[in-house]
Amino acid sequence: MECRRLKGQRVLPVFYKVEPGEIRGLRGRYGDTLARHEENLGQDSERVDKWRQALIEAANFSGWHYVDGQSQDETEFIEKIVKEISTIVTREPLSVAKYPVGVGCRVEEVMSLLSMGSDDVRMIGIWGTGGVGKTTIAKAVYNSIA
Repeated sequence: MECRRLKGQRVLPVFYKVEPGEIRGLRGRYGDTLARHEENLGQDSERVDKWRQALIEAANFSGWHYVDGQSQDETEFIEKIVKEISTIVTREPLSVAKYPVGVGCRVEEVMSLLSMGSDDVRMIGIWGTGGVGKTTIAKAVYNSIA
């Protein structure tokens, strides 16, 4: 919440298997946990007060609410959040080297390994000695995907 106030960042709360009112009123496990933190931190209870205020403030924002056993499954719920956030966040291209020699063929190679049309999860490691262009390749791949 501090970043919201100081930097103008957006807050998009996700209430996952919890009622927003439970957080807003600091009831149940949230109130109990904060009370325990306050006991444990003693002198540093100002920190707990900040957490308490942040929870209350976040609970007052409109967000996504997921309850176990609701009509949509968890995957659909997550996809809905990702889709909405994707419309909000602007994807800025990353700065790649000024004269990227030989990067194009490496990017094509990584893209073929990623099999972008597939629904499978892929993870690729890029390793090598410092300064050989690992980050440059990763940035160029990101730019071609985003």
